[in-house]
Amino acid sequence: MTIRLHPLTQVRTWQVLFVQDCNLRCSYCSSGFGTYGIQKGLMEPRAWKDFVSLAVHHAPEEAPVRFEFGGGETFLHYDEFLQAIEYLRDKFNVRHVPVEIHVTTNGTLLNPARLRTLAGMGVSLAFSIDGPPDVHDAKRRTVGGMDSHALAMQNWRRYSKLSRKSPEKPACKVHSVITDASRLRHVLNFWIQEGLTVVETAVQWPRNATRASLTQFKRRQQQYLEDLRQWAFQFAKEHWAEEFLSRYQGSLDLFSLWKKMFFQEISKPCGAGEQIMAVDRKGGLYPCELLMMSGQLKIGDAAEGIFPESYRSFLKEKNKCRVSCKTCVARKCCPGSCMAGVPYQTLQKNFSSGCWFAKELYKIAFRSYKILLQSKHEN
Repeated sequence: MTIRLHPLTQVRTWQVLFVQDCNLRCSYCSSGFGTYGIQKGLMEPRAWKDFVSLAVHHAPEEAPVRFEFGGGETFLHYDEFLQAIEYLRDKFNVRHVPVEIHVTTNGTLLNPARLRTLAGMGVSLAFSIDGPPDVHDAKRRTVGGMDSHALAMQNWRRYSKLSRKSPEKPACKVHSVITDASRLRHVLNFWIQEGLTVVETAVQWPRNATRASLTQFKRRQQQYLEDLRQWAFQFAKEHWAEEFLSRYQGSLDLFSLWKKMFFQEISKPCGAGEQIMAVDRKGGLYPCELLMMSGQLKIGDAAEGIFPESYRSFLKEKNKCRVSCKTCVARKCCPGSCMAGVPYQTLQKNFSSGCWFAKELYKIAFRSYKILLQSKHEN
């Protein structure tokens, strides 16, 4: 027996692996270069239609639904992507529900004509660029072994200009992975020189659950925290609380936490499997894209809906992970702990590891924010 989704479920974000393949061979990739363990290729037309039907059925009334295309390199099939989102928008227009289209891309398969078309269609792009050329090209090369930084940067700069001029106002962002070859402070300085103020960064995840891989991961996390701590306290000493919103330069991690503290916002729990769902190119449904890497968390199919037993089992494990959150000092302002983390590791182990990192981020933000407030009174 199968069901579509829980009757009350309203999915606000769909993570779509429209293309499970990639033209780069990043040495740190843990997703099988976008395949996530299945044969590489493009989303099957039948699966796309089934998925759109499911997404429309569970769309919230009037609120926008976000579609995040990623996993592999979507623009390996650029024309098919355009046709797919036209179909998607047509179906959602019938219900008068707006959609937001976001694509994460390595930026190497774009050109001026394609970028103009995407800007005109209001497609938001997030470019995966790991900072300075030497750092980026050390890890992110093409299938043929060529550097990818120069072309990615060229297309990011083009889209930055186009997005600002477009009436549709699509977003143009970057995302940088902090690898063994880089440090957070160097990557932040690079992007600030390029004109960015808030930079989305993440620590390179381990490719497997071996002791050596996990030890290296912990070392990268500690270096990341060290750099973030120095950055946070230096900025806090030089600015007032009232001005950081307009004058901030640095990591999105820190900026997001300071904003929560400034506006007294309460953190929202992980939406995986509830407000967030993911779909692979064959129509398989997962709680989120990152949980595809475990290879064991398929909870449904676009044609048939959710598999009740698999779905209940996931929610049960997710709720177990959340038990410790109830008494945590950081619960109201938590940056979030991810249950995906390390491929083929249990949700609980990943959550515990992520919880430690989230608490360390919170400590840095909380202590530096107190200095930000002191600066306000002293001046």
